[in-house]
Amino acid sequence: MIVKTFFDDSTYTLTYVLHSQGQSEAVIIDPVLDFDSASGKIEESSVNRVLEYLREQKLAPVMCLETHAHADHLSGSQVLKREYPKIQIAICFVTANLFFLF
Repeated sequence: MIVKTFFDDSTYTLTYVLHSQGQSEAVIIDPVLDFDSASGKIEESSVNRVLEYLREQKLAPVMCLETHAHADHLSGSQVLKREYPKIQIAICFVTANLFFLF
């Protein structure tokens, strides 16, 4: 199992890509979509690094796992969905229920 870690400097968060050597299927955990709360600006630089790795390694992501709610950034899962329409997005039950509070 190969675990590629991407560290986001601005939020101190980690995104992971998991895949097996010689296999094309991959799983992405907690992709970051950059959000600057001061300006309200959204950027895709963090998730673009993940996309670049997927392309370089010729990987086809099959699932994106959201493990928790993010207070300091947004999820990059929809950027992944745009690039890989067949990817499944999964979110834990507790986190999913938090969205109804906001």
